[in-house]
Amino acid sequence: MPIRHLINPDGAPFSAEDLDALAVEFNVLNDDRRKEFRNRNATAIASHNAPAILVVAGPGTGKSTLFKQRIEHWFKQNPAANILALSFVRKLVADLNADIKGDVSLSDKQRSQVDVFTLHKYARSVVEKNGGTREWTFSPHIRIIVEPWKEIVWADVLLFSGRDKNESYSWKTFEKQVFEVEFDQSADWKTLKKSYFELCKFYNAAGFSDLIIRATDALAETPKLNEHQFFIIDEYQDFNTAEEKLLEQITGETKGKLIVGDDDQVLYETLKSGKASLIRAIYADRAVANAMLPFCGRCDFHITCAADHFIKQRPDPGSIKKIYLSLTKAGASQKVQVVACATPVTAVDYIRKFVDDQKNEIEKRQKELASGEAKDAYLLILSPSKAVNFYRAKGAKEVLLDTIKPYSEGAREYSNEYYMVLNYYALAKFRTNNFTFRKVLHHEGINPESVAPLLQACIKRKIPFSSLSHDTIKTVLNKAYAVRDILDSQLPTVDKWPAPGSVDTRLS
Repeated sequence: MPIRHLINPDGAPFSAEDLDALAVEFNVLNDDRRKEFRNRNATAIASHNAPAILVVAGPGTGKSTLFKQRIEHWFKQNPAANILALSFVRKLVADLNADIKGDVSLSDKQRSQVDVFTLHKYARSVVEKNGGTREWTFSPHIRIIVEPWKEIVWADVLLFSGRDKNESYSWKTFEKQVFEVEFDQSADWKTLKKSYFELCKFYNAAGFSDLIIRATDALAETPKLNEHQFFIIDEYQDFNTAEEKLLEQITGETKGKLIVGDDDQVLYETLKSGKASLIRAIYADRAVANAMLPFCGRCDFHITCAADHFIKQRPDPGSIKKIYLSLTKAGASQKVQVVACATPVTAVDYIRKFVDDQKNEIEKRQKELASGEAKDAYLLILSPSKAVNFYRAKGAKEVLLDTIKPYSEGAREYSNEYYMVLNYYALAKFRTNNFTFRKVLHHEGINPESVAPLLQACIKRKIPFSSLSHDTIKTVLNKAYAVRDILDSQLPTVDKWPAPGSVDTRLS
């Protein structure tokens, strides 16, 4: 008798007893039978007529294939369907877009009816189209407030509203309120909130956190901005309360919804208040069919078993019971190694040796990634370049970055000086861009205490920085024009920059 597909159309959770029994059945299957069940199970879920399905799926369990099949199913039901896929992960967005473009079963018209975005990119497009909200309007081309400008803008907020900088009124405390959509109702925090949004309007900019709230309000004001009827939402466990409210606004009139996630994979609990409780609440909702992808094809037998065992040692109360097995049996796969290093230098030495030993395999995978034959990198270093201070002892950080740089797939990195010059140049081209002007004021070393009265004058008179008759404003603009003139000149590039160690008097 075939093993039943892992979908409960009535929304019932999978019982621990049922999953244990299924795991026993799966474990005796050979590799071919495992792959056969994985494919049949994914097809059964993708072609089910339940309007809302939650799929519990760990890493490497075939989510991308499921998404493609679900999209094809929706088009069979409704050829005019407009489909929106959202994730918090940019790589998944890129991979799914590539899959859709390469899907020969879809026509060109159907491909044009599928949009794939990160949630923040989608939110930004909604806010742009709506011009902000009725209460807080924006002009076209909204800027995003990212590091290190978040803290600088918040310093402006504190001074603009007459509050001293202290831990009680930190940016992180305010950002958490935005993530949770639970604002402190004290007089001080109400003032700070209003000041922040006033400055955002003046700068024509928004942080990633408040952009979500703006998009939710914009869709409520202008429902026609939502042009989709079918939705795929991936990595649901990484969304926070504000993002869930936006998702609920987006999918309010849905004809089909596929939610995918794994409550054991919350990666952004500290960064942006991601909550496992949100996906667990959906799992408990009997109006949503529950499904599961049990086989991991990304990692070999021992890594998958180690991950499954590790998760089960200290499960969170209320965690979703699940099956997480390798798509292949043990065979000759290498067992998991845990390497403990006493110093950063030792850790980097180990990584460097590993990279050298596996060089051929890594380069082979790079070619497969470039050609689209593979999606997952061979090498994964869980320390982004901006967060490797642990390795700083004796230059270990630099050695690590040099070791992994040839194999990193990130965008080209530019120096701080590059962005400084770019801001001066942009200001000369668009002098009424208040956010760029604020950045250049910072580059010029103008302290927040001196910026505050300029802000107050501009907002009171409803004029941009560039319209103020103030010596600081004139000096900044003149320097921006000088930078523009140098960069736009016909001089060879080498002559536009001072020689190392010399002093360039052109900007004095």
